[in-house]
Amino acid sequence: MEREIISLGKNCFTANLLRRMGIIKEKDILDGMATGSLRSLCELLENKFANFFLWDNLQFYGKSNNGRNWTVFDTATTFRSGHDFRLSKPKEESYVKFQKKIDPDMLYKRIAETENPIFLRINSAATSIEDTMRLHDVIVNLRNQERFTLLIFQDSEVSKDWGLETLKMYRVPEPIYKGIVKLSDARYTWKTFAGGWTASNGFDFTHWSCLINQIFLELGVGRKVTTCKFL
Repeated sequence: MEREIISLGKNCFTANLLRRMGIIKEKDILDGMATGSLRSLCELLENKFANFFLWDNLQFYGKSNNGRNWTVFDTATTFRSGHDFRLSKPKEESYVKFQKKIDPDMLYKRIAETENPIFLRINSAATSIEDTMRLHDVIVNLRNQERFTLLIFQDSEVSKDWGLETLKMYRVPEPIYKGIVKLSDARYTWKTFAGGWTASNGFDFTHWSCLINQIFLELGVGRKVTTCKFL
């Protein structure tokens, strides 16, 4: 049985990676968002997206998406959007369009009803044990105790003694140096694996897809989602 993968951020890189790997096609409300912290994601899911991107709470600043869009910060939830508000269009016009496509119910339906899904979270910083367990428990409640796996990557030491089959954590690039994924060249840094910008190849989707492809297989995704010359 093929297991569905659901992106939980931390930003658009995670969903873009899964889309490039051919794993997901549909878009969820969080795919283009950047979360302020794991705690803010937990609060958003627990509060049913209350006060999410209300006009009076938005701050427009800077440019994103190669200078095409505004970076928009929601002061109520600490979420940011870099894909929804074009610099070339009036902000109010973009906001009306944005509001029409927001559909939290669709995300909650997928979380609750998908059979044994894998939730993928790629953190750009260490998170506390408390926040990690809180997210795990939020998903448990939303799924009414049904089976799932929460898969988290981050660049810090992680404890493996969780006692939970539903929680898998890896320190990037731990899957490489522990032999879970074998790359012919081990010079890749955390910045590269986190989707950091590099002069040679931009967002390094290739090496990320190599890294998580093998782990997805071990978790029973049910298909080899990418051909990787580094494995």
